[in-house]
Amino acid sequence: MSITRQVDEKLIDSIYGIVFGEARWDAFLTELNGLLPGAGTSLFYHDAVRAEGSSQFHINMDQAWIDTYTRYYCRLNPWITGLNRTPTGQGAIGEDFISYAELSKTEFFNDFWHRHDGHGAVGMTILREGSRSFNLSITTTRWTDPDESRACAELLTRIGPHLRRAFIAVESGGRQKSHSEINGRLFDAIGVGVLLLNSERRLWSASVIGEAVLEQGTGVWLSPLGMLHLADKDADDRLTLMLRHGEEAQRQQTVLTDGRKIILLKLEKSHQPRFFERPVVAVLIEPKQSPTGLSDEKLRNDFGLTEAEIRVVRALVSGGSVAGLAAETSRSRETIRSQVRSVYMKTGARKQVELLRLIQFGERPAETPGE
Repeated sequence: MSITRQVDEKLIDSIYGIVFGEARWDAFLTELNGLLPGAGTSLFYHDAVRAEGSSQFHINMDQAWIDTYTRYYCRLNPWITGLNRTPTGQGAIGEDFISYAELSKTEFFNDFWHRHDGHGAVGMTILREGSRSFNLSITTTRWTDPDESRACAELLTRIGPHLRRAFIAVESGGRQKSHSEINGRLFDAIGVGVLLLNSERRLWSASVIGEAVLEQGTGVWLSPLGMLHLADKDADDRLTLMLRHGEEAQRQQTVLTDGRKIILLKLEKSHQPRFFERPVVAVLIEPKQSPTGLSDEKLRNDFGLTEAEIRVVRALVSGGSVAGLAAETSRSRETIRSQVRSVYMKTGARKQVELLRLIQFGERPAETPGE
């Protein structure tokens, strides 16, 4: 089986369409699902310490299968151990971890996999976070030629870096947010810092200016345990009320502390399942000053960005969209997305916040171990 370059490009376009809000995970999974006969494709997580796992985005997979797997058989999955030993972003087939003869002797196979017409599997770990791994799998209900499975695994390896960027950008607070959530880039553009907190007061994400305020350590800071505090006790007490589950606190409150105006905003929880915890409260801070960033000349010289790519970068970090820039420049969306992909590759940025830090602060993206 040979997978053409056009297939790669179409899938990569879909991935970046997800990042910029023009596509959905199920559309990407549907395209991927068509590569193998009788396939079912899933994005799922597994926690090795808690021995639990669940699929939250899947195509052509019966919900009863998913529920049964989640309740019990996720802890018996013999392929997970192999995936956990495999570098992130590297595609593999089930036979890389356990032979079909050995698989057929397991409880997982006889009481679950075989009864649900399962046959082969191709998979990849997109990323790991502590004991949790976030994975992509393609399972088949019919016999699949080993060459076809191997070609599919090699495809996953090729699109792995793009998929990892999209996964982090979207699931950790990228562009696909509910209208009640905060777009940090837009607030950075007008000089306001954004800090998003989870229910335990821990920092979920921060805009560039929000991080600058934290570094100054005046008015708002992180404790040694990573919990955010406000210098003003009344404001800190109000934040506590907002963070409590089920607490009927005001949805928005404004306080003044250390000469700064701080707005506390309680966010609506998304009903869509997510791999990562969602933020509960946004803290909006007016900083004392806003930093300057890299010049166009610096971007050309240091990263080899073309004029068109620089124009794309400037538009995106100022709150623009692929669709808006395409209309403004009379280019197709596919052309703009191609330029965005090129920017990520040249700069090494894996998500939009890293790109924003690079442009505004000249802060190079940190290298990830194993990359």
